[in-house]
Amino acid sequence: MNPVSVPILLYHSVGGDTSGPLGPYTSSVADFRDQMAWIADQGFTTLTVSELTAMMAGRRGVPERPLLITFDDGLADFVDNALPVLDSYGHACTMFVTTAGSWRRHPRALGGRPTMSWRQVAALPAGGVEVGAHSHEHLQLDLMSSSRVSSQLHRCKDLLEQGIQREVTAFAYPHGYQRAQTRRLVQEAGFVAACAVKNRLSHMADDRWALARIMLTSDQSLPFLQRSLIDGRLPLARKREQLRTSLWRAARLVRTRGGPLVEVTDM
Repeated sequence: MNPVSVPILLYHSVGGDTSGPLGPYTSSVADFRDQMAWIADQGFTTLTVSELTAMMAGRRGVPERPLLITFDDGLADFVDNALPVLDSYGHACTMFVTTAGSWRRHPRALGGRPTMSWRQVAALPAGGVEVGAHSHEHLQLDLMSSSRVSSQLHRCKDLLEQGIQREVTAFAYPHGYQRAQTRRLVQEAGFVAACAVKNRLSHMADDRWALARIMLTSDQSLPFLQRSLIDGRLPLARKREQLRTSLWRAARLVRTRGGPLVEVTDM
């Protein structure tokens, strides 16, 4: 592994259900356990996004082999299937929560998957999990007006801070979709860092408002992780947006008219 890299792993769902729109983004419990065990055996030091931010600002020393584990969406199977495994290996983690899915009395779902209740979200910090924001309704923020994006950001941040009684400083763009306007609005909303996707290795000089992450999917088990982190299969992240990203944004606008790709619903 390149010594200046800081891999940031991205998971969504951990379990046995591979149906529905989140099926391709579901890791089996066995695969997830194998990956977490390998990370521990390799001597990686797992950090939260806030800890990485402190490192990038020079307020914290850099461990020999830093690595981040992040989850998007706030799905309930994180508590049931992922958190016990993380705890068993002592791994730090950041969970980015979509607040429209968090519920008090009536269970809700995102993309057909049950989401965490507010009680479960509020318990995460005590369990060593950093809570970050993932917008309120999981929309394609890069296709929306500034006022609507700002509303999504502020509502999510405010709800989370009320729910966990702590400041929320980290954000993750739904689907990883962002552009210059989106990044500016995230900064103005009071966040100190934001995660994109990119499937590249983050590093100490990465863009703090579009940190690169490596997405783990249903067909990417331990060998994929080993090749990505040890064999040098993934390049370091670049700050400049690639042309194909701009083309994909234009295609999404035509195909979806900016509508949600997955929705929060009552169960």
